[in-house]
Amino acid sequence: MTLMPEDSCDRLLDGCQSIAAAAAASDATMWEVFAIQSYGLEVEIERGRVSLAGGGGDGGYGIRVLNDGRIGFAYSAGLDGAQQMIEEALRASTLVPAIEGMELPEDKGSSEVDGMWDPAVDATTPEELMQQADSLLQQVGELDSRAMVVGGGVAVSSHAGALLTSQGISSTGMVSSHGLGIQVSIDEDDRITSGWSSQQSRSLLQDFSPMCEEGVDWAVATRDTIEDGGAIIEAPVLFTHRGISSLFSNIFCSALRGEKLARKESVWSGKEGKKVMADHLSIIDDGTLDGGSGSGTRDGEGTPTRSTTLIESGVLRTGIWSTRDAAEQVEKGNIETAESTGNASRGGHQSPPVTSMNNLLLSSSAKRDTREVLIEEMDEGFIVQSVMGAHTANPSSGDFSVTSSSILKVEDGSVVGALKQAGISGNLPSAFSDEVSLARMDDVNAMWAGGSIIIPDVMLRQGIRVNPS
Repeated sequence: MTLMPEDSCDRLLDGCQSIAAAAAASDATMWEVFAIQSYGLEVEIERGRVSLAGGGGDGGYGIRVLNDGRIGFAYSAGLDGAQQMIEEALRASTLVPAIEGMELPEDKGSSEVDGMWDPAVDATTPEELMQQADSLLQQVGELDSRAMVVGGGVAVSSHAGALLTSQGISSTGMVSSHGLGIQVSIDEDDRITSGWSSQQSRSLLQDFSPMCEEGVDWAVATRDTIEDGGAIIEAPVLFTHRGISSLFSNIFCSALRGEKLARKESVWSGKEGKKVMADHLSIIDDGTLDGGSGSGTRDGEGTPTRSTTLIESGVLRTGIWSTRDAAEQVEKGNIETAESTGNASRGGHQSPPVTSMNNLLLSSSAKRDTREVLIEEMDEGFIVQSVMGAHTANPSSGDFSVTSSSILKVEDGSVVGALKQAGISGNLPSAFSDEVSLARMDDVNAMWAGGSIIIPDVMLRQGIRVNPS
């Protein structure tokens, strides 16, 4: 028994062909039909026990039509609504401005990407998920008898998709996913502390111990609090890969979108070809990374995925683009030329493709040490494991102001205790422009910090303010 029926891709493509026949007979000058089918199982954990086990499926069809430069979109759960879906998409296209020069992409083949499908994930049973959940509970208890998994769970899913367009693109594919997450708490002496950890992979995960250890370690580390109600200070801050991921995503992922750069809505607008980061840092977006959370042979518009260098040795080179955004910004005169970088992403059949990162990787050409060595080099400063309020960060300026209850203080190169809570503020692009160190990252898959963001621990030495009170 498997989650995904063997003929799913064929059935989805047949459905796309049925809708495509109706679209070809309509007034649409170009069209693309997308279909997806998903199945999953999950087990939830609450207050130290398995609280819920369930599963289900979802799927449907979406169509995007292009008529004299005007784009319309509609979707349906099944084929019965195909004709109505096409009519709704055409009607929607009359309500939006035309984009001169907008065309759907031609078929340019696909990229080679491995590690996206694991039959072992697809064959996972509810009983096996229950065993994995029990294993998490047991491992956490063995690490610290006071620790309890108060939230989290285990899940597997399988997804099949198909894309068929008037421009000759016909593509199908399947991806699998196995994810685990735990919220570990220690409730003792009238005080509760906690730590969060998670793992995600396209392949079946076997070793949960690093995740359990991380969750327990932070629940323990934040118990030893110290009084530090001093004034706001500027100090080195070592953000763990979990601590930096949400800020990095909300500021840098947005700032590197091509249309944001072109519309002067990015902190780096007008800085193409100029230094925007420390010269040993580079950022690439790689849609061809084997087993990557955001990888694929094609993007959501059927364009082959690729690796795009966004920042090279500190210098801004380009942003990411989808076909629609590139055509729109050129037509508006905000940029002279632009083309898709293979970064159109679909959240499902109920929405058209949007520009999004595939797998964003931050790297350094400088020497990279372990977290422990960086803490010793810090001398005095702070370690941050998670932040709250990252969604309020401003990608147009790079400014942020967040709080953290998972923050440790370092003195003389050693952790001396935890703060109950602290405010953290600064300007992230400025902090990344000088005196930045990245920790060694031995296992990329173990460092998924934000789904499709791959970033190690980062130590920022300038421009980060901490308010211990």
